[in-house]
Amino acid sequence: MKALPSKDKLARALKRYWRLLVKDAAKLNWHDFKRRIGFGGAQLNEREVIDWLTATSDALSTAYGYYQQLLCALHFQSSEVLAELLKTKLTALPKPCQKAQRTLRNHREEIERSFEQPYNNGSLEGTNNVIKTIKRVAFGFRSFPNFRLRILLVAKSPYFNVKTAA
Repeated sequence: MKALPSKDKLARALKRYWRLLVKDAAKLNWHDFKRRIGFGGAQLNEREVIDWLTATSDALSTAYGYYQQLLCALHFQSSEVLAELLKTKLTALPKPCQKAQRTLRNHREEIERSFEQPYNNGSLEGTNNVIKTIKRVAFGFRSFPNFRLRILLVAKSPYFNVKTAA
């Protein structure tokens, strides 16, 4: 997008509709037609906007297809689809996709292992986010034990029971 002049129709359309390009193709809305700015007020659905954007640039079309295949492999946790995707020659992809392809190849074993294991670190990341929020909002706690209790109360730690007066 930065390679295009700012007054170019494609550059303006990419700036406005980039979210559609990163959206999963299965979740695109095919039924609701809306008046789209940059298309002369034409009533288009999301799929038609994507088709127009990818038709204007071969590199964008290739990158979009690669990205959608990657989303499909991750969504269905398919090692076979991922393996086929990683066999794609680097020269067939645009520069940003080449870097992503190399990274995926380097971490292929870890990605495939994540397909097999049902574990993730989402709850730990959420707890870390809560702690950072408390530190930001409650800056200046004078006693560490009170700060620790606040974290345990807000994070709803299973290791801490709050005893209420009966």
